[in-house]
Amino acid sequence: LLLATLWAGRSFRQPAFRRNNKHRTPPVPEQLGVPSFHDALANPTYPLRFGSMKRESHLGVYALVSAKGSTALVLKSRGPYTGSWDLPGGKIEFGESPIQALAREIDEETGLQILTASPLANLSTCVSFENDNGEAVELHHIGIIFTCEATAPEALRHSGDDHDASEARWFPASEIQDLDLTPFARMILTKVPELQESSRPGSAPSP
Repeated sequence: LLLATLWAGRSFRQPAFRRNNKHRTPPVPEQLGVPSFHDALANPTYPLRFGSMKRESHLGVYALVSAKGSTALVLKSRGPYTGSWDLPGGKIEFGESPIQALAREIDEETGLQILTASPLANLSTCVSFENDNGEAVELHHIGIIFTCEATAPEALRHSGDDHDASEARWFPASEIQDLDLTPFARMILTKVPELQESSRPGSAPSP
C-alpha cells in the first residue's frame, strides 16, 4: 500500500461509507478497459461485513456477442442475479485459460461457437444474496469481458444450459433498455456506442 501511495503521488485514505449501504460499486469509467491507477485507488470496492455473512470471490469471463444489430443474452436461473438477463459466460475452471473458459461457457449456455475474442473490459462489483443453502453471502464478483464473433447466429440454442441459464435469446438494441440486466451486462451495454443505436428493420436474427 505504501508503494502504491507513493506511486500515485498523493496520500490515500479509504473513503467513508454510509452504513445503510451493503456494498459500494465504483462508477464505470467512460472508456472501458483496465482502469487507470489513479481511478483504481480513488474508487475502490470495499464490501462491508454484516453479522455472520460469508464472503466469497468469483472470477468469471463473459462475452459480448453481437450479430446483425442484436446481442446474445442469457436468463440467469440461479445465484445472485436470478431472473436477470446477463452476458453469456461464467467461472474459469481449474486448468482453463480465460479463452478456453469463454468458449466452453458460450457453447454450454447458447450453443454458439466463437471465432474470435478480443478483451474489452475488466469489471468488479459486490452484491449480497442468499445462496442455495439459505446462507447470507457477500459476493465480490470480478469479470473479464470480451467482444466475440460467433459462427451461425441462427444456431443459438434458446433452452440455455439447464444449470445457470434457463434461456438464451438475441435482443435488438431497442429492446435491451427495457430488460432487467445484471450489473455487468448493464455496465457494458450502456457503454458500447454501437449498442445504443436503434436497431435497423430486418437486421436482427430471429428472437
